[in-house]
Amino acid sequence: LCAIGSLEEAERMEDFRLHRLQSKWSGEGKLLTNTMGELYLEPSWTHGGAQNCVRYGQVGSMPVRRYFPWMVLEDQKYGWCLGSQLYHPASWQMEVYDRDDRLAVSGGLADREFGHWVKDLRPGETFESPRAVLTVCEGDVDETAYRLTRSQRRNLEAVPEAEKTLPIIFNEFCTTWGAPDAEKMKRIARCLKGRNIRYCVIDCGWYAERTGDWDNPGDWKINQKLFPGGFGEAVEAIRGAGMVPGLWFEMEIVGQSAAAFTEREEWQLTLDGCPIQGGVRRLWDMRKPEVIEYLAEKVIGTLKKYGFGYLKVDYNENIGIGCDGAESPGEGLRQNMAATQEFFRRIRREIPDLVIENCSSGGHRLEPSMQELVSMASFSDAHECVTIPVIAANVQRAIQ
Repeated sequence: LCAIGSLEEAERMEDFRLHRLQSKWSGEGKLLTNTMGELYLEPSWTHGGAQNCVRYGQVGSMPVRRYFPWMVLEDQKYGWCLGSQLYHPASWQMEVYDRDDRLAVSGGLADREFGHWVKDLRPGETFESPRAVLTVCEGDVDETAYRLTRSQRRNLEAVPEAEKTLPIIFNEFCTTWGAPDAEKMKRIARCLKGRNIRYCVIDCGWYAERTGDWDNPGDWKINQKLFPGGFGEAVEAIRGAGMVPGLWFEMEIVGQSAAAFTEREEWQLTLDGCPIQGGVRRLWDMRKPEVIEYLAEKVIGTLKKYGFGYLKVDYNENIGIGCDGAESPGEGLRQNMAATQEFFRRIRREIPDLVIENCSSGGHRLEPSMQELVSMASFSDAHECVTIPVIAANVQRAIQ
């Protein structure tokens, strides 16, 4: 969009402010506001051409890492705003720049320079870019944010009926700190009985070979010492206390202590022929049918077998610039994340009443295309902190 601010002949850079939403782990949604002068967007002496550009975004599979895919440009003099938000789970960028003494904005998929993205189209082929929602209104940044999030209201129509009353969730993570077992879950269920809590969720560690050791996700075998005979006793105790049982998965990654880490290397994402690894984690190539069927058995099969009614989906690793298997690393990343979203749709098709929580290391997937696939979001990994209500308020500028 070009020639913004042409209500007058003269350039008016001093009248405009750019609003962005910053993000980091346990600190999502902080509003950052800058004048054009602070962004160094005053026009040059030539008063022509495309001058300095402010470009921001993120590269990788955590779309809300450093910034939300969100922008509001405010004209303080005339009291109106232009707002935009991207619906995309991978690399993206937004730009504000001075062009011929007028502001211009752009955004979408991260380009080749920023996001290593190139897409080839043969004659007759088509490509649909991610959605962008835009609004122009009289009012301030919060009025504009409200209008942007209003476009997400249809997400609420697709959530299970139980979610429409905003029920209470109890997640045991801050009770066992990653070391749940059947006896602990029974005690927790007894303590929670009669307290009007709808969901009781077993978090990470149920698969660990050693208590508190989380390095073997990917095999998804229930530790029989922690849960003898499986989840049956714990699930029965939760249901007996009048609650819906829930379970944690980080289904897109595989840890170094898992057998699949070495036995299933051909199923993992690579870049330049080498497995993509962050610390002790690698990532499944969600484009491979064999990976999807494996996860269908491990994730969907487990949820069905024990009658879990709640699924917390975590995601604590970033793919980075992209992966092999396409004409560019960025396109490989886009394809992989599109396949991930299709697996979310499969979960919902096979278990229609399942309540799904979008977690992703707290808030690193708080963007609309992911929110369309789930029931609600975990907006932060902030635990027992005075900042929690501040973060909760901030993220409402970006999601319902």
